[in-house]
Amino acid sequence: MDVDQIPATKAKRNLAAFERQYRRWVAPVYRYCRYRVNNDKEAEDLTSQVFLKVYEQLPNYTEQGQFPAWLFTIVRNQVTDHYRADPPVVPLEGLDLGAEQTGLLDRAAQAEDLKRHPSCCPEWWQYPYRSTGRQTA
Repeated sequence: MDVDQIPATKAKRNLAAFERQYRRWVAPVYRYCRYRVNNDKEAEDLTSQVFLKVYEQLPNYTEQGQFPAWLFTIVRNQVTDHYRADPPVVPLEGLDLGAEQTGLLDRAAQAEDLKRHPSCCPEWWQYPYRSTGRQTA
């Protein structure tokens, strides 16, 4: 029997059927995780977490859709949770920012300062940030 023809409902009741599903899908799940996190160890961890979650959720699985779609929904959610728990940090030290980018960062910082302290701005610029008693249409 082809592995793709083993229904997930059979895997619910039979550990050997789950193992066949695992063997069929572990490589594609790992490749997807590896592509998304760009790290072998993290991809391995995510892959094991995915199949643990699949095993735990199999009793709740209904054959309304296709198993690969359900499986990769779990995979995408695990990758998303991974990034939520540990967001990537890009250090700004050592980056070669040209004069143009540095100027943009300086202007953005100045704009934030002006929002916090609008009294140092011209009257026309303060209006959105300070109540002048005028009603807008």
